[in-house]
Amino acid sequence: MPKFRSQLLLEEQIFLYDVWRIAATDQIMPSRSAFSICAIGPLLPYLSLVEFCGQQLSPKVRLTGSGLRDVFGDNPSEILTKTGIAGSLDTIRAVANAKIPMAGAVQLDGSNRVRVWLRLPLGQNGCVEQVLGLDLSVAGSRAPKWAFDQVLQQVK
Repeated sequence: MPKFRSQLLLEEQIFLYDVWRIAATDQIMPSRSAFSICAIGPLLPYLSLVEFCGQQLSPKVRLTGSGLRDVFGDNPSEILTKTGIAGSLDTIRAVANAKIPMAGAVQLDGSNRVRVWLRLPLGQNGCVEQVLGLDLSVAGSRAPKWAFDQVLQQVK
């Protein structure tokens, strides 16, 4: 997955992805127990954890960090379980089905801010049990516009 890592825009995304890969060791994804929250403490306010009950892919939001309300501008649990929003339910289900990480960026309405997201599968024996999310809101000037355009094109 070196190509995926090279497409990540922010240091926070790269850091979380690297911790995720290390926790996975030689597996396709780490289990929740192998993934230490202590290793990613500074990112906790921007993390979400969506859990799947059985094989039905009916998600339940287990964790939303305190900083996500500022990122989403609304109730993070509601937004994460809606369809048609980049990085939300459609993406979370795609990560669970494909068993691979996904990332993207979306322009926030009426501002120069961009929501940059990362979704990582957690599970055992090839079965995704949870999807760990990272969402950050950044000014468009933090990264060059061409970088955001490139990510937006890859997501489409």
